[in-house]
This record gives sequence, C-alpha cells and structure tokens, in this order.
Amino acid sequence: MDGKSPTVLIAITIAYLAVGFLRLSTDANLNDEGLLTWILARWLWLEPIPALFYLKTKPLTSLLNLPGAVFGYDVFFLSHLVYATAGIAILWLASRRFGYRHPWIPAAAMAASQLYVAGGQGGLSNVDGVVFASLALWSLGAARPGFWAGLCLGCLPLARFELALFSLFFGGYALHRGSKVRVAAGLCVVPLSYWLAGAAYHGDLAWFVTFPPGWVSAASHPELVGALSSVSQVRTDNVARTLMAVTPALLFFPVLPFLRPTFLEWTGIAFTVACVAVLTVLPLLGSFAGFSERYYLPALPVAALLAGRLVEARLDRPLDRWMTRIMWWTTALAVAGCLPSGATWKWMAAAVCILLSATTVPSRTRLALVAVAFLAIPALLPPIFSLERRLAAPELEAAAEWLGNNRRRVIGRPVYTNLKELDAYLNRSGRVPGLDVRALLQPEIISEIVEWTNPRNGQRKALLEACERAFYGKAAHPRVLEDPTTPAGSILVLTSRDERVFSLAPRERWESRTRVLSTAGSLTISELVAGGQ
Repeated sequence: MDGKSPTVLIAITIAYLAVGFLRLSTDANLNDEGLLTWILARWLWLEPIPALFYLKTKPLTSLLNLPGAVFGYDVFFLSHLVYATAGIAILWLASRRFGYRHPWIPAAAMAASQLYVAGGQGGLSNVDGVVFASLALWSLGAARPGFWAGLCLGCLPLARFELALFSLFFGGYALHRGSKVRVAAGLCVVPLSYWLAGAAYHGDLAWFVTFPPGWVSAASHPELVGALSSVSQVRTDNVARTLMAVTPALLFFPVLPFLRPTFLEWTGIAFTVACVAVLTVLPLLGSFAGFSERYYLPALPVAALLAGRLVEARLDRPLDRWMTRIMWWTTALAVAGCLPSGATWKWMAAAVCILLSATTVPSRTRLALVAVAFLAIPALLPPIFSLERRLAAPELEAAAEWLGNNRRRVIGRPVYTNLKELDAYLNRSGRVPGLDVRALLQPEIISEIVEWTNPRNGQRKALLEACERAFYGKAAHPRVLEDPTTPAGSILVLTSRDERVFSLAPRERWESRTRVLSTAGSLTISELVAGGQ
C-alpha cells in the first residue's frame, strides 16, 4: 500500500477514536485539569469580554472549546476528542507537506502517545496546544514560509503559555527561511492586537504584567507549599516515565544528528531539548507552574516528525554500529530511569529491543516492527496518576454510591465538597440527577481571581459571578462551613487528601457542628447539625 494513502490515516484515527470512546464511556480519565478547560470555556460564554482578557483562560483554547462547553459535560468531552483526532490528521498533512514517503508514521506516533490518548478524551487543554502546534508545523511546510506561518506561530502562546518556546524556535526558522516581512507581520498581528485591545479594556498598557497568568508562588502562599510544590516530583524516574508517556520517539533523539538533519530538523531537535530542560528545571526554581506530565506535550508533534524522518532513513539502509550502540545506551538509561514503575519496565525494554533488532531484517518487516514498538511501549507504561480517575480521585466511586443509595436524603440539600470531579461524575453517570453540588474554592483559585483581575472595570466582579455559576459544580467559599446561617442538614463530602480548603476554614471551627454519616478511606461524609454536638 502507498505510504501516502489516506487509508492508513483513516485506520489510525478510527483506532484513536475507538479507544477514546471506550475510555470516555467509563470516565477513565476524568480529571480536574480537563474539567478546568470546560470551566474556563464556560466563563468565556458567560462573561465574554472579562474572560477574554483574563490570561488564565488561555483565550485561543477557550474559544476552541466554547461550542462544546456550552452544552454541558458530555458534548464538551466528545468535541474535545474530535479536536484531538483532527490534530492527528493535521500532523499527517504536515508530514506529506514536508515530503515524507510514509506520513502515517508521525501520525501513528502521536495517536499512540499515552498522554495524548488520556488527554484527548480527558479534556486537557495541553492537547489543544498540540493541535495548534501541528497546524503551525503544517504552515511551515510551504516552500517559503510567509504570513500564514507567522500567524499560526504568533497565536500559539494564546493557546498555551509554554508554546511561546515553540513560537520562539520555529518563528526564528520561519524568519530565516521565509519572507521576513510577511512572517514578522504574521507573528505580530494577533499578539499585538490582543495586547492593544486588552490595554483599552484595562486602561493599562502594561496589563500583561499588572494582571499576569495565574501562577501561584510559594512566596505569596506559603500555606500551600506542602500541597502544591512539585519539586519532589522532579526525579529521574518521573521524568523518564513522562518522556515515554509523551512518546517513545524521544528515544531516537541521540542518533538524529548522525542523519545529517536539515535546518528545520535541527530547529526541532533544539526546541525539544530546550522544552524538556526548561519544564524540568522550572519546578526546581520553586515555580508552581511545573512539574506535570502534561506540560511536556508540546514536544510530541516535533518528536513524532523527527521519528518519522529516522524510520524512513532506516528503510534505505540500516544504522551503523555506532548509531546502534547509542540507541542501546539511550534505551538502557530510559529503562533504568523507569525502574520504580515495577515490572512494566521489562515489557518496555522488550518492545524497544524489537525496535532495535529491526535494523537487521528486510525493510518492510523493519517498518512493521517499528510500528509495533511505537504502539507497544505506551500501552505497557503504568497509568498516569494525575489523569487516571481511579488513582487521582479514588473516593469518587464510594461518594457516588453513598449519594445514590441515599438519594431521598440528599436531594434538595446542598452538598459541599472538595472533590473536584464529583459533580461531573454524578452528572455523566446519571446516578443522582439534579443534585446541588457546591465545590469549595481552593485558596489559590480565590487568589488568582482576586489578585490578577481588574476591580476598576468590573472584571473581578464579573469573573467571581461566573465562577459561582460555572465551577466544579456551583462555587462556595470554604467559610460557609463555619457560617452559622448555613442550613442544618447540608451534606459534606470531604477528602483528607486535599486539605487546601481548610487553610481558609480550619476544621476546629466547624467540625463540632457535624455528624459523621459514612467514612471510606480518606473520604468522610457528614451533615451539618443545628448547634454544636
């Protein structure tokens, strides 16, 4: 079959959609970050102008998800899965534009990414960033990049802030290889227009600095250091597993310089190395913006393209012994880094060995084995903790079961919770329709809205009102627990795994007003009673 035939692409996208639908039907990857994508898009619907100039909304991503978010959780998650599938097709088109004989290889590498599979139907805005980055790569495939390439690259930071690094590297490439005036005009038109419109709205030319993106710092919120600090997660095993979860194609990088890369490929190599380095070092500097596996996703489309380049080169001739040795050492380091993941590393090593042994077999068999390795490694990796519902929110099932069994008791009463996924899980499962779930606000959410919005033009008031209407359920300040006017009989569904809300409402101030109804592990279900016990 012709390597450029869309038939292979159709098969890849059908497989990706099938896996996505299957996992979506069980809410396997229901997660708070995916729900945050829905929340921010809802804010843009409820308060378009205030939300558009609130940088945390990531305007381009929220605009993309707005149509799905308007119609509730189900339509949002389905539309997000469709967007992720479109990203695979866009990368296939980009590969064809770059002259790949087998454009399905980068497309398959992206579709097989463990993070891309989980984030596609899990609602992660990082996946939207990958889709936009793939579109930018397609625009760079023109014989001489021009205004369109600059426009795509200039928009990327408004989709995800970490994509500014992508724009920096590939914008430099476009300026070097394309029409400098047209590329520069494209790069500037959207950011400049957005900045000027925001300056008019805020009445402040420096509004990007006055009202920055909502990144919480240890200095401004010392009480959150234990809960939010991700420095302890920056370990060799976590980084190694994260890179494999992005794509095993990253194993190819040490041999790419031996393939006489083009200027565009050198740009891709430099970007990927810089991306991984920056996102690993940032948490060590005390930034609560990293460490998270999903932040590394911008490297995915570039790594997939470069892997396709290597595989096509291997079709012509096998790797020489030095390149083979380099790949063996890279594989050994990756496996050693993943050791704490248990027995899975043995299967991962076996899959990589299949890939390496493919240098000694006929070209068609070699190509098939490489495809098998691409698909095998992500499937055999341990699940991503933060994106796996049963791991990240193990209390959800017990909470939903109790609420379902006590439907008559809880209907008509407010249910206060610090389980972010509870409202979405109950709505999607249909267990307790119409339940009044009120999500307790974490201090960093309050801080972001209060400190980084404009009170003078009504933005702060508008976004606080939007937050009350669209959050992880209805929003409620934690102090409602100690408020004597909060009605007796209100249900509390609280997990001890997330104590952030109790920095605003210490337990000793309200626990005497509660009666425990059920406990299960870290989950406590109780109700407020009249007066203290």
